[in-house]
Amino acid sequence: MLPIKRLPHFALLALVTLAAPVALRAQTAPQAASQTGPRPVQTADDPWLYKGSDLVHDPEWKFGRLPNGVRYAVRKNGVPPGQVSVRVRIDAGSLMEKDSERGFAHLLEHLAFRGSLHVPDGESKRIWQRYGVTFGSDSNATTTFTATTYKLDLPSANSSKLDESMKILSGMMSGPAITPAALTAERPVVLAEQREQPGPQVRMSDAQLDLIFAGQPLAEREPIGTVETLTGATAESVKAFHDRWYRPERATVIVIGDMEPA
Repeated sequence: MLPIKRLPHFALLALVTLAAPVALRAQTAPQAASQTGPRPVQTADDPWLYKGSDLVHDPEWKFGRLPNGVRYAVRKNGVPPGQVSVRVRIDAGSLMEKDSERGFAHLLEHLAFRGSLHVPDGESKRIWQRYGVTFGSDSNATTTFTATTYKLDLPSANSSKLDESMKILSGMMSGPAITPAALTAERPVVLAEQREQPGPQVRMSDAQLDLIFAGQPLAEREPIGTVETLTGATAESVKAFHDRWYRPERATVIVIGDMEPA
């Protein structure tokens, strides 16, 4: 595993919000002129986040792309002290599923936490628990129409904990344990979530999607999937979805916290 100063294995999408609050009465003519001046000139050396954008670069962030195509963004932030947050985004959501794969992106999200090339089934949760991580609040994931994002917050991080965590996350992305046994254990959990979905808020959201995106896949591609496709999922079919979409060039990793990036 790479040392902390040479992070990372994957990389995630950062939203950089730039704010320059200036009291209106304190503005001078030169300041007003600068606000309406020419936009920043783009160059071939612009980090990946700024490609096609006129956003001013934030020097606090370190951006890069690994030889295999993985994008990353790293930023030091000492508040709160000792904590490091990692986000891994894979550009694979429910819109990428075939009709027979509906719900597979979300199902794969569940399976990824069970085990991988690097750790046996359930071991990653035990390791993170020893690091003070609470599953559900400090360690979780979300699946949307276009992406699956994995979240890890280390409350008391050091080089060895972060190295081990990056190794676990790397295995979750590149080689999750998609086995018949894991699928048998996780399928009922996902089906239970599917049964709990049809509440008032979800029905309202579905109605809005049907109205706004009528005739488009977005209107009928809820990430939770269907009972039929989830019941019919096999280890082979879920692995085929993984191999097709969990590619390095579709991965983005963000690491931010109390550490020293190179």
